[in-house]
Amino acid sequence: MRGSVVVILQLCLTLTAATAQPGAVALTDSLGVEIDASEQARYHLLPDIEGFVSARLVETPEGGYRLYYVTREPRGERERGITVSPLAFEHTRRHAELVERYLALREAPPREHGETQSCARHACLMLAARGEYAAASCLADAALSEGDGDNELAALRSTTEELARSRGLFLPGSLYDRSGRTELLVFSGYYGLWLGIATPIALQADNGSQVGVSLLVIPTASVLLASRATRRADIGDGRVGMIMLGGHLCTWQGIGWAAYADREGHEVTGMGALAGLAGIGAATLLSKGVDLTPGHAEIANSGLPWGAWLGAVVGVLADHEDDDMLRDMLIGSDAGVLACCLAGRDSPVSRARVRVCNMAGVLGGVCGLGLDLILDVDDEDLAMSLAAAGSLVGLYVGTHATRHMDRAERVVAAGLPGPGNARAGASLSPRLSVYTSPTHPHPTPSLEVSLRF
Repeated sequence: MRGSVVVILQLCLTLTAATAQPGAVALTDSLGVEIDASEQARYHLLPDIEGFVSARLVETPEGGYRLYYVTREPRGERERGITVSPLAFEHTRRHAELVERYLALREAPPREHGETQSCARHACLMLAARGEYAAASCLADAALSEGDGDNELAALRSTTEELARSRGLFLPGSLYDRSGRTELLVFSGYYGLWLGIATPIALQADNGSQVGVSLLVIPTASVLLASRATRRADIGDGRVGMIMLGGHLCTWQGIGWAAYADREGHEVTGMGALAGLAGIGAATLLSKGVDLTPGHAEIANSGLPWGAWLGAVVGVLADHEDDDMLRDMLIGSDAGVLACCLAGRDSPVSRARVRVCNMAGVLGGVCGLGLDLILDVDDEDLAMSLAAAGSLVGLYVGTHATRHMDRAERVVAAGLPGPGNARAGASLSPRLSVYTSPTHPHPTPSLEVSLRF
């Protein structure tokens, strides 16, 4: 990955977006890595997709899978992606094996058509090849109850019973990515608790009973509303991460700008609550139908604290205090989120790796503060600069130390989404340039820092 930054903020945020290469996997040897339209129909895969062109499964750094599928639409071909759990992948693989067993049996049907178990196995495999596992399980159960026992048919009944309750890619509705639903319910509960406290404060409630009613109703209603809204929704980990970011960022911005405008305490709380709800709603709408990986969402969420921290560093270096410092942190958090969203857009880095890099950055900043105490630094600018430098060094060390964390022992497949193959080693190349503009009579110096890792 090659990151080019102009200011120290972008350098810090780009360090978090180190890449990892996934590998494409095949359900069976006969099916192969790339699934075309004829194979989709023959194996009865992804029945919900209209205008299917092709699909492929990619192993993710978290140990799960991503399904990338291409559809033909009026404006041309479009690629989408969803998260597939390891269990759903295994069920889909077993379904593909049953389809291949049926196709082989159809080419060479059993000779003894009078044998109940043999005919039942044939019929069960035929139903399984069509994805009708509930019917296949009932048929196998009925055949076993009439016969004198068949181990192969009993194993087939067990498999069909399991696959009938699965979320494999051969069943209608399997394209719903529900990997983030639990996390969203937890977030809605905690955010509902904040609203339960903020609402009576914003409305200037004058007795404890009103606060008690708010705490009883709002958190519970928040969880129930989220549960009902996501019952049949596409709500993956990446999308939930962006929804949480919308709530956290806008709550912080609402509170911060209201405080910067010297509003009353209850108005500050109310603005934070309203802005947070608006942020959640906007993130929910904007993330609909967008392919967002958990790693991308984690990188974007990292921009909020890192941007606020570097905004505080800039404020100290600029001798800002009080409201001016708050303003710097608010603007820094906005810039940090935007930069991280752009930096992590094409990176399949895992959420775990991003967290490790963030931890390394925090530890680096703490080491910088510890160095201030050891050296007894009296200059505030120098002390803050050492802490900021420690954060940058920590991010770099964390990024470099985890460079093999996601791609260890994985096969890199050509044509996969994301950036190119990672280069070995790392290099830092500063470059000073002077630009001229027809609107400004004086040359403008610019410092560009290029980082390869």
